[in-house]
Amino acid sequence: MNLTEIYLIALTIIFAVPWLVWRVFKTDYWAPLVVVQIVGGILLGPGVLGAVFPEYYAFVFKPDVIIVACGFDAGAFDPLARMLCTAETFRAMTSRMLETAQKLCGGKLVLVHEGGYSEAYVPFCGHVVVQELAGSDRSAPDPMAAILAQRQPSARFDQFVSELISEMAESVMAVP
Repeated sequence: MNLTEIYLIALTIIFAVPWLVWRVFKTDYWAPLVVVQIVGGILLGPGVLGAVFPEYYAFVFKPDVIIVACGFDAGAFDPLARMLCTAETFRAMTSRMLETAQKLCGGKLVLVHEGGYSEAYVPFCGHVVVQELAGSDRSAPDPMAAILAQRQPSARFDQFVSELISEMAESVMAVP
């Protein structure tokens, strides 16, 4: 079997298994197809497939290079998204991508800038990404770090959201 055949078999499994689960078990009442696909992707991805058949998983899903659409739309001061990400958040994400690229494809990582609309804050986010990629010690301290630290959700808020999601999940599961 060549690489293309193995890849097509893997894609068939990834697309067919969630669809079959959705149709056979009629999960419409408690989980629409997209939810079954997400759960199926997690189970068929590194979670289960990667643990049970690590050699096969590594063979089928080993990238030659990782390409990231590196936008700063999630920045705290982005006028469209405002997702509370700080420059340090982008540094941490870049660091994780570097580690992942090192493990999976010998460190081959391409980041393509494609968004972020806060002219005042994007430069600080972009700087830490380039700083992390280059391993540089040249820094441009984030002038908004202290303010943004105060805006981050607290442990109490996280607990509240967690409990609310659990309650919602229980109510959905209880629907006949």
